[in-house]
Amino acid sequence: MPDLTSTLPAGTSQRRSASQAVGLLALPWLVAIALIIAGPWMLDAYTVNILIRAFFVATVALTVDVLWGHSGYLTFGQSAFFGLGAYVLAIVFMRLGFGPAQILTAIAIAIGGAAALAALSAGYLSIPGPHRFTHR
Repeated sequence: MPDLTSTLPAGTSQRRSASQAVGLLALPWLVAIALIIAGPWMLDAYTVNILIRAFFVATVALTVDVLWGHSGYLTFGQSAFFGLGAYVLAIVFMRLGFGPAQILTAIAIAIGGAAALAALSAGYLSIPGPHRFTHR
């Protein structure tokens, strides 16, 4: 069988293999995200409770790793915010009885709000004009 790779434009096989590698790396993450989203409907309440606590502890561990391990700063501010957030979240769940659908809706609204705020901030900073950075 003749070798057809010599007739392809230069770099085509490298680009194709790089995009396939990215796809193969993204596949486990997509499966993990799908399992996390489907978990509350597939698992019992006890397992979901344990997994939520494990994710909370993993979040704190990652922030400590980034702040202390990579930057060298030991901070207690992120622990205070985490504790306050967990306390408020527990009160909201107990008083309002949130379920998985409400949680996903709240996450989508929070991500959309953060993205809108970031877009508005970046848009404002990118528009030139006399109203910005003027000193009188």
